Amino acid sequence: MLVWLLPAVVAAGCATVDPEQRLGQTLRAYERVVRWGELERAASFRRGGAPGWNETVRRRLRGLRVTRYDVIDGAMEEEDRLYRQRVRIGYYFPDNPVERTVVDSQRWEYDARRRKWYLVSPLPAFR
Repeated sequence: MLVWLLPAVVAAGCATVDPEQRLGQTLRAYERVVRWGELERAASFRRGGAPGWNETVRRRLRGLRVTRYDVIDGAMEEEDRLYRQRVRIGYYFPDNPVERTVVDSQRWEYDARRRKWYLVSPLPAFR
């Protein structure tokens, strides 16, 4: 019985994913790593990594705790190759448990050759 399912599963796995679907997957994955405070992983979504991050910055951000991640708005531009969204992120540091908020203006660009979305705006400024 499972033999006849195998071709359908393989075909579904090989199906192409359009840029809009990839964007949704990328945004959800990015949200997850930010919510968990995994900013080293969040930097991997950026084209070019996180320039300017030194060990002092990394050590300070390791204690970051995110309390919320709310999408304010988003819009596709330039023939579905550029996406902008604003996100409100609540966070605190354990040594100073006062919640702060940052509005992160994100800009995402689609690389058609790699079939991948990249964050081209800076990472949120958690101060």
